[in-house]
Amino acid sequence: MTVLPRLLRQPFSTGFSSYKSILMLPGSLQFFVPSVIARFGVSMIGLSMLWSVEALTGSFAVAGSVTGAFAISEAVVGPQIARLIDRAGQGRILPGLIALNIVAITLLLSAASQVWPMPVVLVLAAFAGASTPQPGALSAARWSVVAATPEDLRTAYSLEAVVNDVGFLVGPILVTVLSVSIAPLAGVIFATVCVATGCLFLSTRRETEPSTEDTRSAGAVNRGLYSPAFCGLLAVNLSLGFFFGSVPITITALAAESHVSQLTGLMLAATSVISLISGLVYGSRTWPGSPERVLVIVSLFLSIMVGIAAVSHLALVASIAIAAAGAAIAPIVATSNLLIQRTVPPNRLTQSFTWINSASAAGIALAAALVGAAIDSGGSSNGFMLAALLVAATPASAILTAVTAARRGQVPESADQETVQEA
Repeated sequence: MTVLPRLLRQPFSTGFSSYKSILMLPGSLQFFVPSVIARFGVSMIGLSMLWSVEALTGSFAVAGSVTGAFAISEAVVGPQIARLIDRAGQGRILPGLIALNIVAITLLLSAASQVWPMPVVLVLAAFAGASTPQPGALSAARWSVVAATPEDLRTAYSLEAVVNDVGFLVGPILVTVLSVSIAPLAGVIFATVCVATGCLFLSTRRETEPSTEDTRSAGAVNRGLYSPAFCGLLAVNLSLGFFFGSVPITITALAAESHVSQLTGLMLAATSVISLISGLVYGSRTWPGSPERVLVIVSLFLSIMVGIAAVSHLALVASIAIAAAGAAIAPIVATSNLLIQRTVPPNRLTQSFTWINSASAAGIALAAALVGAAIDSGGSSNGFMLAALLVAATPASAILTAVTAARRGQVPESADQETVQEA
């Protein structure tokens, strides 16, 4: 009975020193704080745009279409922008990208308010999504410059996962308060300012900027991302997106069927809170075994918990299982980032982290569509069964990653090795 309290106290007692030590590394606070500000903006931008466009047009259909175009464009074009950043550097690309993003969002809101033709509005939404910076990937790439040991990197990437959890817990609440209490446009304005301010400050921190890619190898920029190791990690994050895309819909449907719809937000928040706590615990301690082994174990736990929710016919049991599944989320994200840092050459980290985000976004979109259709045809039980099948891809992908690492002897390729192989 004393194990759990001790684990929960760990990050705030001796474990706290791990986070303090990485934040005291030269240059870390100077890029981490701006990236946190920018990520809070990113966590709010989707919902704030939905609020704003619906208020301007009076149509949730238009608002949903605009938000969808924004998200798809962000996921598809984001890795290409990251590729450009890897080639030219964050400091050279970010200021112009931020200016484009501000112009795009301003034109989008103007077009929505003046009832411009729908195709024009959607093009502007896609432009806004394509020009949105990815501060999480930018920050993750910089940790590879600052942190010298695997332990420091694990702690840093755990902290990154925790920040994401906090952002997506607090962000939607803050957007709702701003949009309802002040003005419908207040949320999107605040989110845009956060993204722009954070990324502008980030672009000025040249001392922790990752090395840029030699443009002489520009024609082969993406080949290093086709390795089996990276593809396995891409699959892990795609299937983690299945969890994020299916669980909110199934929990909402289950709550409605059980006549406790008012508890839906609490059920979902519990998953995020437990993920936050597990991220703090994971980053504060040294764990036995390789990162690949950790990834397999936590992925299996995630799949098992969703499976328990699928076979349970009680809302309480399903909710507890899904909340418990949150304990695997932050460790999966942190370990994936650590393995990417080991696998991908330093001058291609930004695009690799962005591809991981895009894979997760694709998983969310695909799972939401499939599980939503399953719920319409057979209720939440059908939704949970399909969600369990989809999420089972997470441990399968993690096992593939571990097997690939074992075959490679867990020796990452350097940029020089890759160039030689491609030549």
